[in-house]
Amino acid sequence: MALKQTIRIWDSLTLAQDTLNIYKSTISLCYSGKRNSAGGWYWMYYENYMKPNLNELKFDSEKFKVSSLGRVQLVNGMITQGNLQLRYLRIGRGTKNYSVHRLIALAFCPKEQDVCRGLQSYAGGYH
Repeated sequence: MALKQTIRIWDSLTLAQDTLNIYKSTISLCYSGKRNSAGGWYWMYYENYMKPNLNELKFDSEKFKVSSLGRVQLVNGMITQGNLQLRYLRIGRGTKNYSVHRLIALAFCPKEQDVCRGLQSYAGGYH
C-alpha cells in the first residue's frame, strides 16, 4: 500500500532534476499522465494535490467565486490568477479592475479583522 505523503515541494523541474538525478523530461511525463512515477517517486503539481476552498463573494455589486489558492472563477467559468498590473494580480470586469489579493481577503478573512480586509489603522482612522 502506497502512502500519500508530501515529501518535498520543488520550485522547479530543473532543481528536482539536479538534486535527484532524474531527467526533468521523465518527471514531466508524470504530470501529463503518461507515467505513474519517475525515479521511484510519484509526481504531481501542487495545485492538483491541494483541494482549494471556493467561496462566493459579492463585492461592489459584482459576484465572484474565489479560491483559497489565489484564483478567481469568472462568469464564463474560466479560472484565472489575474493579470499582473503595477506589481499586483488584478482581474477586470468591464470598466472595473479588482485586486485578486483583496478579493481573497474579503472572501476568507473574518469581517471583524479589519487589517485582513485591507484596512490599515492610522491615527486619523482607517484607510
